[in-house]
Amino acid sequence: PICLTMTAYHPERWSPAWTVETILMGLLSYFLSEEEGVGTTTESEAERRALAQSSWSYNGQDPTFVDLFPEFSSRARFLASR
Repeated sequence: PICLTMTAYHPERWSPAWTVETILMGLLSYFLSEEEGVGTTTESEAERRALAQSSWSYNGQDPTFVDLFPEFSSRARFLASR
């Protein structure tokens, strides 16, 4: 789980003014930021890309991921079998 203002970890900070667009923009800025903080990584770009690639294998073995994201599950299972 990701601990952000718009998640269940901080229901007191939820704002009904948030839209899918503003939430996605917030996530994108969080993931692309080079700032240090709780839950961030300071790995090189190459290492982050390697971690992202290996996450396909991890997710392909997770029944919840496969159930929720069937459009990605075949790719994840293929990469997990390599």
